[in-house]
Amino acid sequence: MDGLGLIAISVSTVVGHWDAGTAIDPTGGAFRSDLVVVVVEVVAAVVLVVLALRRNRSDLVAPLVLAVVGVHCFPLAVVFGQPVLHLAAALVTAVSVVAVVVRSDAARGFWCGVLAAPTSGYDASATAEVRVSFSIETKYAPI
Repeated sequence: MDGLGLIAISVSTVVGHWDAGTAIDPTGGAFRSDLVVVVVEVVAAVVLVVLALRRNRSDLVAPLVLAVVGVHCFPLAVVFGQPVLHLAAALVTAVSVVAVVVRSDAARGFWCGVLAAPTSGYDASATAEVRVSFSIETKYAPI
């Protein structure tokens, strides 16, 4: 349910600012590169989630999605000329690895959300993906 609330807030914000300017020129190379990276990210996340669920490893859904989100920031740092995104990418990717390696009574998705949300800064998509993946993980976790 958290994911639905986040989607409702996000959609209303997008619609409310639809005509506002953007920092990315839709006719430029950065926009096309961003679009390609995001499409690859979504496809990779979906494939990894399906594979994890087919193998009854719902506990790996959040860390896998988080790893994809972290890795996708590396090329975007170059595309947008923002080297600080390399640091965010490394931290988010590291959290995904730690969430898999560290043994804990808490769900792996919990650690992904708690540790990665602060590192993602204003990247709402990263937080949304972690929250959605956490919802998937807890919904389909074996009893």
